[in-house]
Amino acid sequence: MPDAPLTRRDRAGLALLVALVIGCGVLTEIRGAFAQRRHTDVGVYLRGSWALRNGLDPYAVTDDNGWHYAYPPVFAIALIPFADAPAGVEQPKWAVPYPVSVGLWYLVSAALLFWAAHHLSRALEETAPEPLPTAGQRRFWWTRGWPVWLCMPAIGSTLVKGQSNMLVLALLTGVIAAAVRRRRAVAGWCLAGAVCIKVFPAVLVAYPLVRRDWRMLGHFTLAMVAGIVVVPVLALGPDRAWATTETFVGQILLPGLTTAPGVMSRELTDMTGTDNQSVRAIIHNALNLDGATRPPMASAGTKLAHALISLGLLVWTFWAARRIPDERYRTLFTLSGLVIVAVAATPVNHTHYMVLAVPGVLGLVFWEMERRRRLVWGPALTVVLVLHVVSGIYPRLPFLPGYQEARDLGVTLLGALLVWWAGLKFSAAGAPRTAGAGAAEGAALRLPSVRVFK
Repeated sequence: MPDAPLTRRDRAGLALLVALVIGCGVLTEIRGAFAQRRHTDVGVYLRGSWALRNGLDPYAVTDDNGWHYAYPPVFAIALIPFADAPAGVEQPKWAVPYPVSVGLWYLVSAALLFWAAHHLSRALEETAPEPLPTAGQRRFWWTRGWPVWLCMPAIGSTLVKGQSNMLVLALLTGVIAAAVRRRRAVAGWCLAGAVCIKVFPAVLVAYPLVRRDWRMLGHFTLAMVAGIVVVPVLALGPDRAWATTETFVGQILLPGLTTAPGVMSRELTDMTGTDNQSVRAIIHNALNLDGATRPPMASAGTKLAHALISLGLLVWTFWAARRIPDERYRTLFTLSGLVIVAVAATPVNHTHYMVLAVPGVLGLVFWEMERRRRLVWGPALTVVLVLHVVSGIYPRLPFLPGYQEARDLGVTLLGALLVWWAGLKFSAAGAPRTAGAGAAEGAALRLPSVRVFK
């Protein structure tokens, strides 16, 4: 596809994006490190690291806001150099100052976001039927910039909150890019890394199982052993590693998957404890619309419906992907779809988890570009992307009517599921054009083009 120089409008959009990231970083540093109350989740991770560094249970201590560490031990082990001691406890001389840690975490998160968009775009460029240049002007920035803009509500929330989602996004993007390039060992290690931070990406193990990709599955297993067993044993010793992992399973995993109570249930797994956007929470809130009388625990029927719907989403992903004629996009939309299904299936997720829709949005943008051979969007894709953006913005504006109901009924998750459906449905309509293929477009999508740029 021919490229062209950036227009004045293109440059203005890129400048605004850079300014937004910088401004968001300044705000995050002030709110996270210098405000009277720390408005960031970074303290949770670093307090867990401090507990491990001092021989304590990372799941028993809390940060300055009273929140518990709720991740596998290996994540806290990796952050030990940035460990943050509680108020009144002297920081060791080797520790990185907390304000510096907050700033570094933001910079790394922002860098991982743009790396993820670039890495996946480059994988699609290098494996195209007619390989596209990996550096350019308008097309280059179009494929990397628009997915970020279209997911900005979730991206901004993740960055400001200091969440770990950007690291998970980078690893899951690594899985997809490696699978597109057929680097199955890399895909397995990246998937294990994501699971060792937030467990729910384990849903993607279904991909090598269904595809019978034993190489990817074998490397995933090897990496999981390293992250769950080898690293904790080397860092903590066998006894502490076992005790810490046992606490994680008993106090975090089981309460989320079963009716077993946990010391963190109120702040983590109760239906009224957090702003939950999972399928389970949507069903529970729909059955109990009055937030004042809403029970904290989901019923057995709600949990069963959640499990069946999640299984249905998983099965339909693989069934629909079989109809995608282009192998690259079959791989891309299967895995990016499974990422969104994993977000929906986990018992607890939040609005900022929808940042994990970035690979799916990027895939749609790139597919449309290849299909039309021009920097334009069709009406069908325009509608999907506009609804996705609205679903991310509306539940974050408390002055709008129905704001709370939109949050309770998981509008942000529904917007991500729209991207999941569109990726699998649209790409099944026809393969992207090549020089000798003509206009291989599905009849359902033969609609007038909508120009994104003049």
